[in-house]
Amino acid sequence: MQMPEFDRLEATRRIRSLKAASGSSQTPIIDLTAPITGDYQRKCRLAGMDGFLSKPIAPTTKRDCLSPFLRAHTR
Repeated sequence: MQMPEFDRLEATRRIRSLKAASGSSQTPIIDLTAPITGDYQRKCRLAGMDGFLSKPIAPTTKRDCLSPFLRAHTR
């Protein structure tokens, strides 16, 4: 969550803002972090994140989280 200049939430907001301003398609943003709470998930969604992966990551959890984005990019 913590980075030198700004956190992941602000990074996500900036990416979303740049994409909206340029009119380009949205890039999926998936947060990878330690176990997360409902409040953290809410903050991530409000910032514009598309999903979450919490460590440790089970293969089926990773597949379920990423498969909607993979299908969208293979069409």
